[in-house]
Amino acid sequence: MRWTPLLLALLLAACGEPPADPDAATPADAGLDSGSIDPDSGAPMDDAATQEDAGPSCTLTLCGAECVDTDTSAAHCGGCDSPCEAPADGTAMCEGGACARSCDEGFALRGTECAPRPPWAGSDLDGDGLADVVVGSYGTVTIFTSIPGGDELSPDQTVRSPSGSDPNFGNPIALVGDVDGDGRGDLAVMSRGRGHVYVYRGTVGGVDATTPTELPGCTGGRDTCNGYRLFPAGDVNADGYADLLIARTTTVDFRSVETTVLHLGAAGGISTSPSTTWPDHTVMGAGDVDGDGDGDLLKWPDIGRLAWLESDAGSYTETPLVVPARFSIRALVGNADVNGDGYADIAVLDASGPRVVWWLGSSSGLVDAVAGSVDLPGGPAFWDFGSLARGDFDGDGYDDIVASQEADVTGSPDPVSITIFFGGPGGLDASRSLAFDRTSSDRGTPITGVGDVNGDGYGDFVVGANGIGPVELLAGGPRDITPTLGPRFLASGTRAGIALGESL
Repeated sequence: MRWTPLLLALLLAACGEPPADPDAATPADAGLDSGSIDPDSGAPMDDAATQEDAGPSCTLTLCGAECVDTDTSAAHCGGCDSPCEAPADGTAMCEGGACARSCDEGFALRGTECAPRPPWAGSDLDGDGLADVVVGSYGTVTIFTSIPGGDELSPDQTVRSPSGSDPNFGNPIALVGDVDGDGRGDLAVMSRGRGHVYVYRGTVGGVDATTPTELPGCTGGRDTCNGYRLFPAGDVNADGYADLLIARTTTVDFRSVETTVLHLGAAGGISTSPSTTWPDHTVMGAGDVDGDGDGDLLKWPDIGRLAWLESDAGSYTETPLVVPARFSIRALVGNADVNGDGYADIAVLDASGPRVVWWLGSSSGLVDAVAGSVDLPGGPAFWDFGSLARGDFDGDGYDDIVASQEADVTGSPDPVSITIFFGGPGGLDASRSLAFDRTSSDRGTPITGVGDVNGDGYGDFVVGANGIGPVELLAGGPRDITPTLGPRFLASGTRAGIALGESL
């Protein structure tokens, strides 16, 4: 086909350029890059030759015999071979030469596809589709199932120990997921003094506080319970019910021993007898790191070693992870898909850096080598009691990691640092982060990702403060906004006793 001046003028007119005088026009002055047209024959030298901007809104490209505006053409968005196709459950349009995809409500973009947003079953006690907030302190557990506007919120339910007045009830707590398959999340609460754990079923307005399932505590004798932790296990046997891990530190013959036990969920509720026991180790849920449908586990014998346990119908295969030199575990978070590949990842707060280190899941499980790390502000002493949380803060379909440090160890009211590292196709990226300070004289700033509490499509976090400090919402939103704290679930000094907001 010969490219005559008249044909070139007509092609330019189709892109929004007024037709040129065919007698005066040449391939060079018709708005095309003269280097892409044979000056002797007028034929294109490359069927995909890119042209200069022929007008205020027309970026021209020759695609075979067609002249298109690649800034707006969905079929040639940014190039002749770059169709801008809409994903299922979403839309797409060409903006400035790049394909901009978006997802329908209830879906999040994962690469070029729209995937369902993760359900907040673990923290949705009343089954309304929104995450709920639970705050523990010694003696009471306070539940918020609705998050209206305002500076300060009123609790929807306050739960006290089934045994009556128990100042040790309420710390720690854990939103464990749906242990009985009724579609609502359930809540585990420990009484430190007795070492007993109470599992409450979710219901309208919070939890059913009348008949919790009681799991046994320490056995007495020479054993003295002096430390407890509760961890959601996920669904380790893929039976559709969430499971619970309880870690207890006991003193036996003047030696501290930490033992973790696993209680399985079932249609009738959580089992009162443990199915598996790990002596001398702390074990927590990692999420489904290998995509086989079973929830996998993390195990660490001390602050410098780490392994993952592959779950398979009640048996567990241990694989050590390669950890950095001078590694000091202070907090861990699992079930975090930071690169959007569908496999659960884990992140660790390494106080020796200080830094956040992460490992990626894959079809064969956690890759044993470290995937990456991002540095944290301040020195190691500031992170000895730091916290980690995960959630999709900016609603882009990739989990983000939020790190909060404790207040100045000297007790001065210096700001407490909270840093948000955003996930993406390559994992966490220090260049894509937000950091801000929270002024607090309370020592320690625990933080937890609770899910979407207000239905805006962004993951939210709750920030506490050990002592009698405020417990506040850190609301998710677009990445380019400055995070703000508020409203308050509990204001400073409104509850008696220690550890207000220590357990979230």
